[in-house]
Amino acid sequence: MESIQNRSAIWDMHIHTCDCPKGSNEFVKMNREKYIERIIEIFESNSDLELFSFTDHNQISIEVYREYIKQNGKTNFLVGVEQDVIFDPEDDPDAKHLLIYFDIEKHNFENQIDFMNDYNNFVKKGTVTVHDLLSYLIEKSIKFVLSPHAFKQGKRGIENKWTTEEITVDKAHKYTGQFFCFWEAQGYSQIAKAEEFLENFNLNNKISIISFSDSNNFTKLINYINQPTQYFLSLPNFKGLELVASENRRILSKRYEVASGNYGNLIGKVTFGENDIFFSNKLNCIIGGRGSGKSILLDSVEYSANGRPLVTVEKST
Repeated sequence: MESIQNRSAIWDMHIHTCDCPKGSNEFVKMNREKYIERIIEIFESNSDLELFSFTDHNQISIEVYREYIKQNGKTNFLVGVEQDVIFDPEDDPDAKHLLIYFDIEKHNFENQIDFMNDYNNFVKKGTVTVHDLLSYLIEKSIKFVLSPHAFKQGKRGIENKWTTEEITVDKAHKYTGQFFCFWEAQGYSQIAKAEEFLENFNLNNKISIISFSDSNNFTKLINYINQPTQYFLSLPNFKGLELVASENRRILSKRYEVASGNYGNLIGKVTFGENDIFFSNKLNCIIGGRGSGKSILLDSVEYSANGRPLVTVEKST
């Protein structure tokens, strides 16, 4: 895996499996071996797909992930689950669907078997309160990212109780800036609705809107992979997911790729006399010994970019 992501990629972080307790449609009619054979075939038909998650209802489907590893699936995954969660037992007793992604990938999967079994015993394929869930995850010292179903599924959607502007303004802080890293919507119309919702309440700078397939059959999965709603510019691992969750500029509406011969010339240049210095849109470093002019260079870049005078620093001896 490259240490720098030079192209956008397709992620599908919401795929149900043949083991899903609330399963329906095509997947549940298959055994694990046949299911994974077809999954790998679909994944390998599109090289843009770089990350996925199996997110069955109220359980981590450990044996499905194991079968994927056994059949040598090349695409990286994060272990996930779609959990029924109650946020407010008194005012809003309806369970909401919350997607949870754990810092568990192919390379450390077997090392986390005890936690995954313990999680399944904790939820027992049922509903938990958000307090108990977060307390459990914190106690287990497992890194996780949460993503709610926000704009779908009626009473199971998290926005269901936000019926007026006053209620939303009053309660939105419960769901933002704490542990929800991004919202999940479905399709272009739902994304448009989500953007309008966030703009209305000035939340669009806190939450990113994402769209995955929520697949329970192969047709839906193939359609999403062949024509995704979004692309992601981040490494296909847990750290990359955290970056996407905190920096929505990494979520793109169109495919993006940097030509291999053009990595260092992406955002332009600063010219000093006859000398050009090119800057990448990734990480730029100025390396030099003490007194070699690093600070002067930075000041000059600032001047060139903003037209302000250079800052002169004098040191007394």
